[in-house]
Amino acid sequence: MSHVATIELEIKDLDALELATLDLGLELVRGQKHYKWYGRSVGDYPLPVGFTAADLGKCDHVLRIPGDARAYEIGVCRRRDGKDGFVLQWDFYAGGYGMAAKVGGDKAQALVQGYATQVAIKTARAQGFRVIGRSVKADGTVLVSIQR
Repeated sequence: MSHVATIELEIKDLDALELATLDLGLELVRGQKHYKWYGRSVGDYPLPVGFTAADLGKCDHVLRIPGDARAYEIGVCRRRDGKDGFVLQWDFYAGGYGMAAKVGGDKAQALVQGYATQVAIKTARAQGFRVIGRSVKADGTVLVSIQR
């Protein structure tokens, strides 16, 4: 059974996404056009705007667990709602056969947080700041220390 869902995250910077995936032990494979999933939709989750059930499994890039042929993959799909960027689609059935453990559960909280952290670091550097440290609090909050 398939449970294809969209991860609630707008991707506008593939380089930041790649850095976030490396921190989680994943890799971004640019140009891979299909992501691994169950293979057919059972219609249990709404599709992103502009996508059809026939579009599932198709993408522009892929996030995968290196060396794990069993794990499902996350498709990085160009948005079809008229906005710039990408959406992430994946099949989290059975924990995506290991993917959910890497990305922080069904909602991929670790991936969302990692991407936000990388975008914040990139933005700070572009504004002339230097990153002097990064730490994670007991509650999972990421603190990025910067200075001019």
